[in-house]
Formats: sequence, C-alpha cells, structure tokens
Amino acid sequence: EKFLLAALFYESSDRDCLVGVEIDEENFMARITLNDPHVIGRIIGREGRNVQLAAKLVGLEIQIEHNAAAPS
Repeated sequence: EKFLLAALFYESSDRDCLVGVEIDEENFMARITLNDPHVIGRIIGREGRNVQLAAKLVGLEIQIEHNAAAPS
C-alpha cells in the first residue's frame, strides 16, 4: 500500500484528499477513493499516463474514484 501511494501521490499535499484505499491482491486491483476532483486529474495525469505508470510499477489495475459525500 505504501508503494502504491508513493507512486500516485508525488505531491504530499494531495494525500489530504485521500478517503480510502482498497487492495484486492487476488484480482490484482486497487481502488483509490478521493474527495477532491482536482486531485483526481493530477493523479491520473495527461492521457492517464501517471496512473498507467503507477499500475505497471505496483502490478495492479488501479481504479480512482471521487466520493463527493466525504468531507474535503
């Protein structure tokens, strides 16, 4: 989990928007939930490059979700 978060959150201030992390090792998937849509854009990156690179580094398919109900 630490390696996944380090790969995605290169700006430490963006971690404040983190609501939750779920890792399903059996299906090689990770779900990251954030409460700020602007941070989601930075994490995904242009044409999804940031999240694609992070997925290759950790060997997981990464899903990033916005939770509007979570406090900012």
